[in-house]
Amino acid sequence: MGPNRTEDVRTGDTIDIDGGYQHRALTEGFVVQRFWHRLKTVTIERVAPPEPGMVVLDLGCGSGVVADWLAERAGTVDAVDANLRAIGYARRTFVRPNLSFHLATADALPFPDGRFDRIYVLEFIEHLYWGQLAALFARLRALDPPPVDPSVVPPPAPGAIPGVMPPWSAGHFVTAIAERPSAADPFVYGWRRQCRLFTATDDAEALAILSAAKCRYLVTTDLTPLLPAYAAAVGRPPTPTARMFARRVHESDAPHPAPFLERVLDSRTGTRRADGIFQPRFRVFRVLEATAP
Repeated sequence: MGPNRTEDVRTGDTIDIDGGYQHRALTEGFVVQRFWHRLKTVTIERVAPPEPGMVVLDLGCGSGVVADWLAERAGTVDAVDANLRAIGYARRTFVRPNLSFHLATADALPFPDGRFDRIYVLEFIEHLYWGQLAALFARLRALDPPPVDPSVVPPPAPGAIPGVMPPWSAGHFVTAIAERPSAADPFVYGWRRQCRLFTATDDAEALAILSAAKCRYLVTTDLTPLLPAYAAAVGRPPTPTARMFARRVHESDAPHPAPFLERVLDSRTGTRRADGIFQPRFRVFRVLEATAP
């Protein structure tokens, strides 16, 4: 089934998922899995931690890891998933008097309107079909009515918060860790923008892209295998990757690989180049031309 279908209703997992998957990924998985699942509670703690006494909902709870974390902090937690094995695993593994696990779909949540003080939906929305989303958002609004109509609250002006330009696939991690908006993120936006930046052969063009995106910081990594495809995607002619911005900046050992960049951080992990010099896997640069703090 395609992700954009509007005529269907998603009623459960389209593949067989073990009920304890999320718990094992957090506690026994390889480092990226553990980081990803730990990032969920880190993000909640930074953005919207539950308060004592709150009644909260964890929608799409899986094996119950986040729900259990919430129950340590909130008054009452209801957790919902459509996977029978996940609910069974969660009920056996996470037992608290203020924590209840419910087998239900997002289209038939068994709660009265106004029950919740806060609703957490992590790694769930993207698994529904488009035709279900509007009804789900309306239902969540009824379950947890906002104290102020969001439509009357003016959003921050575009560019009011200085951001970060990362490799596209790392955008969501950068946003969570840096607490700054990402100019390229795998949740659909910024891909061509980062393609133009990382394949630029002219520093003036690179600075213009960073400035237009209001980026205060730049994150680089080894994109060499991807650069020809990035260049083709934005209509650039074939060019040696060594001339492209991504390689020139990331592989340079100079503190200022471009006049407008200052290297501020190298990762501890990396590889040893042919010349014996250690090449950090990630580097972070401050964009000096930016005026935001």
